[in-house]
Amino acid sequence: MKNYLKKHKKVFFWAAGATLAAFFLVWLSRRDLGFAQWYATAVFPIFPSTIGRLMSPIPFSVYEFVLSILILGGVGLLIAIALLLVRRPETGKRLASGLFLTLLTAVPAVLLMLSLTTSINYGRDTFAEAAGYELRDSAVEELESLCYELVEQINEVSGQIPTDQMGCLTLRDYPLHQKTKAAMQNLGADHPTLSG
Repeated sequence: MKNYLKKHKKVFFWAAGATLAAFFLVWLSRRDLGFAQWYATAVFPIFPSTIGRLMSPIPFSVYEFVLSILILGGVGLLIAIALLLVRRPETGKRLASGLFLTLLTAVPAVLLMLSLTTSINYGRDTFAEAAGYELRDSAVEELESLCYELVEQINEVSGQIPTDQMGCLTLRDYPLHQKTKAAMQNLGADHPTLSG
């Protein structure tokens, strides 16, 4: 065991360092709102401007696709390891060791990525605070009235969106991407926190 730790100490240092960094950044964002707000405006925009733009042409969720492949691959690998441990114990042990080291590298990387791209932002000012909206408790009647108003608005525009033979919305030929992009750009002009 001691030799194993020594042989793979870089992996263990990486795992410990990345995990500690992820938790420290999230902790700091919850303790000091100034850090989360600074991060959200100065550092975070780099991610949507780079990774977001690279992934935007892909017509499906890359994150969900990769997660599905990892889960299916992981289950398959565990079955293979179990079979090998019975039939060829040495090969099974090597494969199990490789899987352990891969997880020890990947899991902290995912934790750090989630911290940098989402978790820190939970400590920033809310949109309502940034936009200067006053939040207050609402009466049940007000919320009910809002629901009816939203249903009316949705019913008004729902006929403008094409449907298939089953009556399901189909957005394939609808210029939704351009309209939502223009809407976000307009919102960004009014509210700087939404720009970019």
